[in-house]
Amino acid sequence: MTSTTGSSTSLRALPAAVKVNALAMVVAVAAIIWQIAAGVNYPTVPPGPILLGVAAAIVVLVRATWARVVGIVVPLFLLVGGTIASIADDGNALRHPGDASPFIATIVQLAAIAVALVAGIVAFRARRSQYS
Repeated sequence: MTSTTGSSTSLRALPAAVKVNALAMVVAVAAIIWQIAAGVNYPTVPPGPILLGVAAAIVVLVRATWARVVGIVVPLFLLVGGTIASIADDGNALRHPGDASPFIATIVQLAAIAVALVAGIVAFRARRSQYS
């Protein structure tokens, strides 16, 4: 079965950058869950996993160019927010490397979001070059 754009809906048909973008966002979700389990203070309903999960689903399931933009905007938003939080919040896990589990989980989260951002940019540029 094909979508309205004529491309296959199979995961195998997705470009590698799209797969990396989505997988990195899923890894970031897992890292946030790890942080919560390790005792990092998060809101009752943490927005990060929700935003990343929805963005990963959009990137994988929607074949429109705007879906590639989602794969850039969400990681960029969370990377900027994470950086500001690590600077402004004295209780941020990055300020306490002696508390290994939350510290490592935060590093994994930020690294995964950075990978998602780069892969999202690569996926978007590849999509744009198809139409130029």
